[in-house]
Order: sequence, then C-alpha cells, then structure tokens
Amino acid sequence: MQADRRRLSIYAVAGLVSLLLSAWAWWQAPYINQDGVHYLRAAAGDPDALAWIGHWSFYSYLIGLMAGMGLDPYLAAQCLNALFDLIVVLALVRLVDRLTKRPGAMIWGALLILTLPYFNDNRAQIIRDHGYWAFSLLALVAWSRLLADFQWRHLLAWYLWMALATLFRVEGLAFLFLMPLGLLWGPEPRALRWKRFTAALVPVVLLALAAWPWLDRMPDNRLAQWMHQGYRPVVEAGAQLAKTAAGFHRLLPDLPDGGGWLLLVLAMVLSIVKDLGDALSWPLAATLLVLPRPPHSGADDYRRRILPTYALISFLVLLAQEARALVMVSRYTMALALAILPVAALLLDHWWQRRRQTPFWQTLLVALTLTWMAGDSLVNRATPKPWLDTAAHWAADHLPPGSRILTDYQPIRLAWYAKRFGARDLNFERYRGAATPWRRYDYLFVRRPTSGLAMLARRLHAQPVARLGTVERGLVIYDLRPEKRRPGTKGLEP
Repeated sequence: MQADRRRLSIYAVAGLVSLLLSAWAWWQAPYINQDGVHYLRAAAGDPDALAWIGHWSFYSYLIGLMAGMGLDPYLAAQCLNALFDLIVVLALVRLVDRLTKRPGAMIWGALLILTLPYFNDNRAQIIRDHGYWAFSLLALVAWSRLLADFQWRHLLAWYLWMALATLFRVEGLAFLFLMPLGLLWGPEPRALRWKRFTAALVPVVLLALAAWPWLDRMPDNRLAQWMHQGYRPVVEAGAQLAKTAAGFHRLLPDLPDGGGWLLLVLAMVLSIVKDLGDALSWPLAATLLVLPRPPHSGADDYRRRILPTYALISFLVLLAQEARALVMVSRYTMALALAILPVAALLLDHWWQRRRQTPFWQTLLVALTLTWMAGDSLVNRATPKPWLDTAAHWAADHLPPGSRILTDYQPIRLAWYAKRFGARDLNFERYRGAATPWRRYDYLFVRRPTSGLAMLARRLHAQPVARLGTVERGLVIYDLRPEKRRPGTKGLEP
C-alpha cells in the first residue's frame, strides 16, 4: 500500500513539474515559430495554410477545438502542447514502472525526461510532433503489456494509440504495419508466435478497410496519398539518392564503382546518429556507455525484443525521410530517443543500487551529467526577438490597408503578428534577389544589414522611417513610395 502511494506521488510530482516546465518555456520563448503560424492559420480554416501543411490538419483541428472554448488560438495551442508533453512524461514513467515495479527506477525515468534538454527546448514550439511523441509512448506502453500478456485489449490499445500518433505524423504507418513482425521472435514456441502474429494482423486489415473509403474521399490528404500511391515517395527518394551518389563520383572521380552509394549511406547513417545523440543528449549517452550493465530482469523483453524492433523500424523510417528530403533534424529522432530513455533509467537505477561499490568518478560523472541537463533545460537558447512585437505594432499603427512589404525575414511571422495587433490587408513577401520587382512594393522591412534587401535600400538611397531594436537584433523600415516617383531610380532595379 505504501509503495502504491509512493508511485502515485512520483506520477503527481512528475506531472506538476512538467506543467511548470511548459509554463517556463512559454515565458522564455513567447514568440511563435514559423510552422506554428501555419498551424494556427489552418486552425482558423485558412486554405493557404491548409495547403502548406498538406491537409495534415488533425493537430490544427484540435487547436481550433480548444480555441472554440474561448481561448486565444495561441494560448490554445500552448495548452494543447502542455497536455501532450504531460502525457509524454507520465507515459515514460509508466513504462519504467511496468518494466521494473521499482519506485527508484521511476524516479530516474522522471528525472531523465524532465531534464532532457531537446525535449524541453521544444515545449514552446507549436509543432505536431508533441502529439506524435505522446501517443507513440502510450503505444509502447500497450505493446509492453501485450508481450507480457497477449490479450485483445492490449493489442487494440496498441493500435488505437499508434493510429492516433499517425494522425500527427505519417511515420506512424510504418509502426502500424511492421511492429507486429516483432511477435515472430522470442522464447515462445514457434506455433504460438505465428498464431499471435496472425491475430495481430487482423486489426491492421480492419483498420485499412475502414479507413480506405474515408481516405478515398480526401485525395489531397497526405496520408491518403501515402496509402494510395505509396510507391511514388519510394521512386522519388530513389531518384534523389541516385542523383546524390552520382554527385559524389563527380566530386571524387577516383571512387570505385558503388563508392558514391557507400559514401551516401555512411553520411546518412552518421547524420541520423548525430541527431539521435542531440535528441538524447550527448553527455547522457556518454555516461550510459560507461555505467555497469544490469543483470537479467523483468525488463528483458523490452531491451531484447521491443526496443530492437522499434529501433529498426525507426531507423528505416529515418533513412526514408532523409532519402526523400536529404535533411535530418533532431525532432525526427526524438521518438526513438524517448524509447531509449527507459533503458537509461534502468542503467541509472542499477548503478544507484550498487553505487557504494562503484568508483567515485562514476558518481561525479552522473552528477555532472544531470546538472548539465537540468541547467540546459532551464536556459532557452532561442535568439530573443523583441523587435518582432515592435515591428508588428508599428505596421498596425502606421501602414495603410493594402500595403505591400518586402522583407528579408520570415514574412508569414511578420504578417501574423501584425494582424494580431490590428493590421488589415498587409501583404508581406520575401525578397528574392535582383529580379524582384521592387516597384510593386511600398515598404522594405530589413532584418539583416548585410542582406540583398539592405543593399537595395542603399542603392536606392532610401531613407529609413523607423529603426526598431539594435543593429544585431532589430529591424529597419524604409518607405519606397517616394523612390517610385524619383526619376533617378528608373533603371536601377526592376
């Protein structure tokens, strides 16, 4: 009974700290990210924003649902993110609890997720990954139950949570279809493994049959495109990879046949490992490598069956993502990093139980690692942008409706803030170089003094009408309307 109360108190404290960290993140980074503008506009039904996100609108729909309760859309998005991040924290602690039944290991799991720098850095970002991380972890909890006790309710719980995760990121499809393959190996008799695998495919078939008519009515939906034309991304990725491999051969003509492909795959793998280390935190990864391994325990199924299967599917998904776009960012690897954290909690709990028999340098290393992670989590590294509010206020107060503005910053953020402060019908567009028809615009909003737009303002001898912030962290506004009438600028620019 006392152990149950202790576990409940761990959940309660971890949940409370998670909410406080979300509030801290908002306070430190109050400026909306560029993707967030698209999601908020999509939540309001903006067709251009819906087109930008590829009609991947479930996240925006939830934001709109919360905004319909009377909340400001930005606040609604942040509350939704806080809820998802709370689920991440509690689900991870629950997963550790299931694996060990030890309150000590639960505390380590809570400490790791609450001090994970990259996770905390993203708390204030309006991105649909929050929902994907939350439901992916809930799905892992259900899968761990399924391996321990194969019942339909655990199997359906896995599919429910993973299907919800798929509504946030299409990568969830890979886990829906491939994770059941993990049932084919293990200590059970072969006949039983095949029976469970066959049973696990039944919900997949039923889910596909139920979703197909709905997706068929939404041809522009990205999930529908993947379901109907899944071969196309594969073909496009293959063509892109072949082009890149050929580029290696042009750059290094002495490479043997196939050397370009080898270099390409190596570069992709290293990129994934690098971003996985960033998501997991390199100091933590290094610390885990030197800690003693725990003996066999109730967590063996997770370490030997669940995590390897999950990691292999994740790696295939990440390779496909990188092949398609030739870009990798740490938030794509975050789901895999979260799946690794329970093993990290087990290692730290095992070390803690035998800390008196371990060298002092291990104690010092663990203390420094956790201190660094906690400090890094509390310090937001985003560049302050106070001029963004000021520029939006200035635009709302001084620019007439219908004004067209060229900028070297992110036009969608400037437009969103200006509209929020009362501006009407302002058209912000990004400067695209010398061919940009500057005579069609009324104002320049110059963020960087060395940008092409700044050089255009100097060539036009345009006079600034406002200087907001500092040179390094500010913005200069020029009025182009006199320049349009000045004869000396006739042939200067388009």
